[in-house]
Amino acid sequence: MTLHDAVARTMRESNKFNYLYGLISLDSAGQVEVGKTAALNEVFYAFHDGEMIRTFFT
Repeated sequence: MTLHDAVARTMRESNKFNYLYGLISLDSAGQVEVGKTAALNEVFYAFHDGEMIRTFFT
């Protein structure tokens, strides 16, 4: 299962329970995937990739 698919599945399953959270996921290849549950309006994510700070606003 790809990281994207794993995060999408986690978010779908969490939405069934109306959970409220966001996440940043990183795999061993350095791929980054962010997600949030539907109950959460907006999330600001930030991380440092070793060279620069990367941000996401969802």
